[in-house]
Amino acid sequence: MTPPTAASTPPPVLLGDAEVRARLTPATATAAVRHALLEHQAGRLAAPPRVHAGLGGGELVFTVGALAAEGTTHGIPGVHGFRAYGTADRAGEQLAAVWDSASGRLIAVVHGHELGPRQDRGDRGGGGRGPGAHRRPGGLPARTDRHGPAGWAQLWALSASASHRPAEVAVAAALTRT
Repeated sequence: MTPPTAASTPPPVLLGDAEVRARLTPATATAAVRHALLEHQAGRLAAPPRVHAGLGGGELVFTVGALAAEGTTHGIPGVHGFRAYGTADRAGEQLAAVWDSASGRLIAVVHGHELGPRQDRGDRGGGGRGPGAHRRPGGLPARTDRHGPAGWAQLWALSASASHRPAEVAVAAALTRT
């Protein structure tokens, strides 16, 4: 007698830094943040405060959330997931996972260094504060609130805004990478 087998489901999408760099554009990041803000305002996105678990020399930080299904009109299922990172080594890798809320199937896992800064900067590149929030009229971006990789990611996200000329963002990015 053969034991019953589970229905065949596609494996989760596994993404590392190379895939994040190749697939995640500034426009996609800022559009996702805008979408999340609208869904939160409509009551369809649950995004409680971060959870900090003390580990002696640092913390393990979790951000969690759930997005309700958008119905048959858009065909987008409800999802929930988390992002986790440690604070002992600020340059450490992060892990994110997303599940289909109806089936419980793991949809995607992202790991590495790239997602965190790009996701965090997506809200500062126009998604959360609006296009041009860091730009002086007629000039270079007024400021970034980060330096190094996070500052570069913020300028990367700013490049999605129509109010920034590509050369402005490129010059500011070169200055930030130093």
